[in-house]
Amino acid sequence: MAKVADAGAFRVTRNRVAWLVSLASLINLSSTPLSAYISESFPWTLRPSFPETVFESDSDANLTRRLQRLYNSSTLPLGATYVVDGSTLAQVGRQTLHLGMEANLTLDKCISTYLLGLPGLIFYRPKQLQLVCTILSASNSSTVLDWAGACTVDVICAIPYGRSCLWLTPGDDIHNTSDAQVVTLTYASLPRPWVSWAWIKLVYRLATTLLVWHRLWHRYYVHVLALEATVRRCGHRHKPGAWTYEVLAGDPTAIVLLDPWIASAFYIDVWLSVTNLAMAVIQQMQSANFYIKVLSATYLSRTVWFAYWSLCLVSRLLKRYAIEHKFSEVDPTLLAIAVSVYGPVLTSLNGQVPFMVAFYQWSFAYFLPVSAQDDQVEVSLAILVYTLNIAILPVLYGFCAPLLRHCCCRASRRPNYSSYTYSNFKSRLVFDCFRLIPPGATALGGNVHQAIERDPHLKRCPTISLRATDCFLTVYCNGQRQETLRLSLLCCMDTQSIGDASTASSFPFNVLTLPPQAALLVPQTTQPLVYEIQRPNEPSAWCL
Repeated sequence: MAKVADAGAFRVTRNRVAWLVSLASLINLSSTPLSAYISESFPWTLRPSFPETVFESDSDANLTRRLQRLYNSSTLPLGATYVVDGSTLAQVGRQTLHLGMEANLTLDKCISTYLLGLPGLIFYRPKQLQLVCTILSASNSSTVLDWAGACTVDVICAIPYGRSCLWLTPGDDIHNTSDAQVVTLTYASLPRPWVSWAWIKLVYRLATTLLVWHRLWHRYYVHVLALEATVRRCGHRHKPGAWTYEVLAGDPTAIVLLDPWIASAFYIDVWLSVTNLAMAVIQQMQSANFYIKVLSATYLSRTVWFAYWSLCLVSRLLKRYAIEHKFSEVDPTLLAIAVSVYGPVLTSLNGQVPFMVAFYQWSFAYFLPVSAQDDQVEVSLAILVYTLNIAILPVLYGFCAPLLRHCCCRASRRPNYSSYTYSNFKSRLVFDCFRLIPPGATALGGNVHQAIERDPHLKRCPTISLRATDCFLTVYCNGQRQETLRLSLLCCMDTQSIGDASTASSFPFNVLTLPPQAALLVPQTTQPLVYEIQRPNEPSAWCL
């Protein structure tokens, strides 16, 4: 047996850029629950600004007058079309409308012709729509009463969470001018401050953050530190020479994404804040303020966990029915980018496209009795549909990509599995920008990726790409770079059907190989390849 070097015989350094990117991914991932407070209020800042009667028993007329005294041309900034009141958390949108609409139009025709783009349009109930369309058919604004308005109770699963009102005033309130042919529509959404619920959410989010840290430490960083310790003690091969090493840590994000418990925890977290999600939807549809749009888009980007959660569910189904080969794994970074764009764009279209307006207005009444459909907005079905719109995105890609690749793409060049170029988008970008591994040196490893590419049934998680979790070990001898080793976590592979090789590994980590007799099976594509794992003298989580 080869002689093991004395402890501390080899010098091991960390690549600072790779470690900074890895830790940045850790911070970004673990801060996801608490990032909600970019838009939400902390529980200790919530103060009831209205009496409970406002949310429980106030009539439309009383509430309209109350809100109109707070939000009018004298109290709102000149020219402002969208305002968030920090003291009440109310969102106020305004828009001017020109009178003289064609008379006797149907409600659907009125909506599609005159109302698209109005503040909070998808939340309007029939009495509000009828009020607006009736006033628009007037010849001049003198017939409009200052308090003409209507309100609704906003509920989720029959639990009230706020009130919303709209009212119309004569003239242009936005620019504080008089015009007999113009009225100003004001829409105000007033959330109910649940202080105790806000504290429960904060505790839940802190617990989720701790769970993420625990998973990342025990499932990734412990193994990275163990790799450093092993290489520092044993080197990478038992050959003479002045060997030194540099460890490039990978991105642990996918390790957490494939954890169904964490994906479910984040999914529930988004659902716990559906009232804030609804506020972000209104902000994205109505606000012209760039800062508010960015904040709401950032908040809506949390819905990427709907997509990750769906991938966890689909992964279990693929493994259960052994159809891993029918799904193309998804790059987590590209998925996050896609949802960050798709979510806000989809939200912005909700109040602009007639059939989407009609669908959401129908969904808000679906679970309500007929007697309540004029006075309540039940958002549970709409939130479920919004969830499915996000969740289905990566699933459609995963199932369609193999079909498109088979039909449209020619045979591509065999990838270099040992190279960083066979990785996720973010990792390739970092490696290219900072030239972490200059070309030229011998590259070894990537056997895990080659194996699961040949036999998708070996994937532990068939839906999420785990390439970015790999570590790279750059090897120097007498100060000259000799080779780069690509090391993958063995837990990323389904090893139930893989046995141990009769020979030990010549490295201090596992090596995935094909036994000599398996070479005869390679041309016969109908038969699966049989792999073996050469084990090191000391157990290791990494595989070359």
